[in-house]
Amino acid sequence: MHMRKPLTLLVLLPAVALSVAGKKDKGAKEPESGWVVVNAETGGSCYKTPDFKSMPEGPGRLARAAAIGEIIGQWNGQRSDGVQFSEQTANNVETVLLGDPDDVDVMGPENYDWCKKVMSGKATASDWESWASGQKARLTKGECKGSLLPQTMYDYLDIGAGWQIPAPFCKDDEIVIEVSPKDYFRIEKGGPWINAAGDTSQPAKSGLPCTLEGCYKGTVIMRFVSDEGMEIIEPVGTGRVWKAPAHGVITVMINDNDFNENEWKVEAGMQHHASVGYSPK
Repeated sequence: MHMRKPLTLLVLLPAVALSVAGKKDKGAKEPESGWVVVNAETGGSCYKTPDFKSMPEGPGRLARAAAIGEIIGQWNGQRSDGVQFSEQTANNVETVLLGDPDDVDVMGPENYDWCKKVMSGKATASDWESWASGQKARLTKGECKGSLLPQTMYDYLDIGAGWQIPAPFCKDDEIVIEVSPKDYFRIEKGGPWINAAGDTSQPAKSGLPCTLEGCYKGTVIMRFVSDEGMEIIEPVGTGRVWKAPAHGVITVMINDNDFNENEWKVEAGMQHHASVGYSPK
């Protein structure tokens, strides 16, 4: 009897081992970061970003760069797991993340959650991509998309067209807007020759783009449209200094609503052309 017990154990141990190996370890913890299999049947995996804020600055930068590469790579179909976003969506978000890698701190965990939903059949790939396509606007909200300054820009005014010569500026930019005062035009056949200050004998009336004080018929005016849609129209005349109240774009035109009779003055065979300049204060 004493000799049979060890034999019995030797026979049973492999069976026990096999039994344990065949069961899923309910106590197994999800990896803290990296690729995590979220669907054992299909092998669907999602990238889990680490806790970047707990890392030293140098390793944190490298980890963010690696995470961006893994996330965008999956969106581009590089994992052959059925995920394939449009090239534009992937490129737009990648550009934003490369410009400010810290954005992946927030976007990464959200992307992981979306991936898990899709891999487990709780959401569609279209739902996930729809979320992804909105990240560019979300992550850049409130940021200036670019300013002309400190460069200087010059162009010629077209007295036969509406808003023109667009230039982007950022909040608190101080801009000098100048229009050459020595160039003349008229806005009515047989009317007086005027410069960018406009026809001071004709105060602006209803129907013209600008009716504020200082806006006359023919005055060069400016329009500022912020990124949020706020619109400001004010007189420029031959020049002014203006401070942008928000991020947005400036355009100019003459204060007119009928360009049919507008013409530049011609002297000694030379036609006048008023230049418009934007420069830093």
